[in-house]
Amino acid sequence: MVPRMTGEMRSDEERAMDADLARVEPPALVKAAAVAQSLASLMVGLSGLQLVGSRWIAGWVDFVPYVLIALGVGGMFMAANQYKARAWAGLG
Repeated sequence: MVPRMTGEMRSDEERAMDADLARVEPPALVKAAAVAQSLASLMVGLSGLQLVGSRWIAGWVDFVPYVLIALGVGGMFMAANQYKARAWAGLG
């Protein structure tokens, strides 16, 4: 593709493509929500990682750190898809 000079007029097709790209760009609020969800998921995963070596009296509680790590990773996956404006990611 030949680079365009700055003073040259753009075609209708190029303007239509730019308009299409601008329409599918997620709003800033969606991006901010995805960043907040990602940071919260990171904290959940790191708190689970911090508890990996701990042991409790009740045996079933020993699985909690691994559940927290899985929830943190899953939350970060959902946040990445929410940033891409996937409708199903907001429900998750």
